[in-house]
Amino acid sequence: MLGYLVEDLTTKGKVQEAVGLMTRNKCDTHVREDVLSKLKDVVYDESKDTSLQKFDAFETLSKPENEFIQLPESVKVHWIGTDADCEKLESLLSEEFIGVDSEWRPQLT
Repeated sequence: MLGYLVEDLTTKGKVQEAVGLMTRNKCDTHVREDVLSKLKDVVYDESKDTSLQKFDAFETLSKPENEFIQLPESVKVHWIGTDADCEKLESLLSEEFIGVDSEWRPQLT
């Protein structure tokens, strides 16, 4: 997912943030070649990187919609919400990346 974030930042012209994020998280192997070629000559300047606190930390989703980082349209998101949906998981096993977002509360009693 960080590779997609680097690609999105690059598309939005935030190359300092993209290079910083990619360097700190060592995710350059998960970034498309065309994006890497756009970033190869960028001289990273930490003072110009506004992402140091913003993108490497989790926070509440209270920003306006146009400020959210979005996945590229080529990325398919599959919702697994019921036992019947679990059949979808088998088709995902052949994918290069699988992300999991689970929201639950432990039952302590």
